[in-house]
Amino acid sequence: MTRPQGMRILLLTPSLPWPPMWGFNIRVFNILRQLSARNQVSLLCYEGAEPSVEARERLGGICEHIFTVPDVERSILQRRLMQARAMISPESFHLQRYVSAPMQARLTRVLHEGAYDLVQVESSAMAGFDFGHTPIVLDEHNLEYELLRRSNAVEGSPIRRAFAANECRKVEREEVSTWQRARGCVLTSEREEAIVASVAPDVATAVVPNGVSLDYFEPAASPITRGSIVFTGLMTYRPNADGVSYFIRRILPAIRASRPDAVFTAVGWGLPDDVRPLLGDGVFHTGRVEDIRPYVAKASVVVVP
Repeated sequence: MTRPQGMRILLLTPSLPWPPMWGFNIRVFNILRQLSARNQVSLLCYEGAEPSVEARERLGGICEHIFTVPDVERSILQRRLMQARAMISPESFHLQRYVSAPMQARLTRVLHEGAYDLVQVESSAMAGFDFGHTPIVLDEHNLEYELLRRSNAVEGSPIRRAFAANECRKVEREEVSTWQRARGCVLTSEREEAIVASVAPDVATAVVPNGVSLDYFEPAASPITRGSIVFTGLMTYRPNADGVSYFIRRILPAIRASRPDAVFTAVGWGLPDDVRPLLGDGVFHTGRVEDIRPYVAKASVVVVP
């Protein structure tokens, strides 16, 4: 196929954005698709296994090159040790967890050989690498220090509160530093754009909200299951897990006071161990599903954050 001219862009992201099954990857895939319509875009990311044939075909159709580095497999114990070391390190766990020598070596080689005009960095968690003289544009899916601050405000564990407070200070400093050295920052809201502009006034900013395909999610003519309540989302994302936990413990009993037949289903991959005991008695978790639309179509009520 004929590639558009435009700019030569390297998009750096933590994981292969296919299949686009959760919020982060959905955003990355669609930004990649839109950028490639006018530019020559290559992809560099971690990948736990060799990309599937489907991933190669779908991403290969929009990317000039796909570069992958084996993911750094860490056990829960190794992650906890990294978090403990981060408590006394000047760098946050948020930044350390994705930095690796193999990725830095591959990034350096790709930039040297590819003559890229810029690197689009997906998430401040990937901003800890040395990009040499190539300018970067940071796509901030969240202001990560804000998430840590909010998490700390509701965290019940003293150990987790101490970690979040320590981590929050470092992440805020690192994020601000990244904004100030970036060529540009992409935000999901005008509120976040104003925060970046207040500390990095000379950096170009743009708001690109998260969207949804109205055609894909067009309501289906499916019969509704009475009493069915559904939540969809990545359950390894702590705010989602906390929201599900709160709903089951605090909201569902109030609903069942007038609707004893109410059944709640959490649809999405992963579930923290501390939420699993809440399952049962009309509370279910599907795990990963290929298509959330049938669950949403049959629900009487859909719970949203």
